[in-house]
Amino acid sequence: MNIVAISMVKNEEDVIETFCRYTLGFCDRMLILEDNSDDRTREILDSLVAEGLAIVLIEKEFTTGFYKHENITMLTETALSQYGADLILPLDADEFVTTNMGKPVRNVLESLKKDTIYLFSWRTYVLTEEALMAEGNLFERFTFSRPPEFEHFYKTMISRELFMNDGYSIQLGQHDLDASERSPVREREISEELVFAHFPIRSVSQASNKIIIGWLNYLSIPGNRAKSGHWPMMYEGIKKSGGMTLKQAEKYSFYYSILSEDIDVFADGFSEKLARTPLNPECAIGKSKLVLKYTPEPDCEEIRMDILLTHLEKMAAGFATEKQKDLQEFASLKASNSWRTGRVVTFPVRMIKKLFRKS
Repeated sequence: MNIVAISMVKNEEDVIETFCRYTLGFCDRMLILEDNSDDRTREILDSLVAEGLAIVLIEKEFTTGFYKHENITMLTETALSQYGADLILPLDADEFVTTNMGKPVRNVLESLKKDTIYLFSWRTYVLTEEALMAEGNLFERFTFSRPPEFEHFYKTMISRELFMNDGYSIQLGQHDLDASERSPVREREISEELVFAHFPIRSVSQASNKIIIGWLNYLSIPGNRAKSGHWPMMYEGIKKSGGMTLKQAEKYSFYYSILSEDIDVFADGFSEKLARTPLNPECAIGKSKLVLKYTPEPDCEEIRMDILLTHLEKMAAGFATEKQKDLQEFASLKASNSWRTGRVVTFPVRMIKKLFRKS
């Protein structure tokens, strides 16, 4: 069986090397779309490719907005058509496929039925002061997760048969599969053996930058009016407070993806109990030691201004490029008198006035 992992990553310098080395313990290849990171993510990926790891790095031009669903679909099609994938695992860089019973991940994946839609529970690990200050790799530092009753979401994967023959596709967020008009009804099965270990919040600065950059990207999508869950609540909290404390980041990591309006991360108090669930990487990489060569040391900053400002510079340049294209298109229409043919074109009033002042 040819197993291919697909990912779209951005600003994951603290975890990307661990993610790749771990995942390649049971996958034959990784297709990674590097989304113009503002940190050292791309540099680390280049080093891993140069080292000979089975990573196909796909470049993406900078665009304002965040179009993950379209890119995951493109990666799925590429994995099937160009790399002969039999099974595709859509993974975020903070997700690590592990087993509940200690079996090798590869063995469990190969035993899955090709015509069944599988759903896998998240196990979300929580940022604590001990995790932030401890030495060692990700799995040695993060050993506490929120209890299973707080996990409301599943993740999924897709087989060649389900995509090519049955017309299923990966849903937005990779939580399930979407059926097409030609898709037959397929059984859904919640796996008892596989789980997606999830490490969404790994430091205060990583949490702050993730929220700010993520929400600004979301707002920049044309025509977007949705609230996008917990993002706006966290963004407003950071804006009002001027940042996040470690306790607030710990609280946020516990409620990640399940945060509701009646939970104020920035208010005092956090008393939820954690479950001790250390992840043993041997289920993925065997007895091999997880050696990291390029990962920076964990930081204790409240926010990484270098990352944030680099991203804002790219956004400003992106908007300027898009505006220039609009100006050129309108100038072309003006020169050809296209508006007199009945074609309706909408542009900002100030742009129109500016153009006609020049004529």
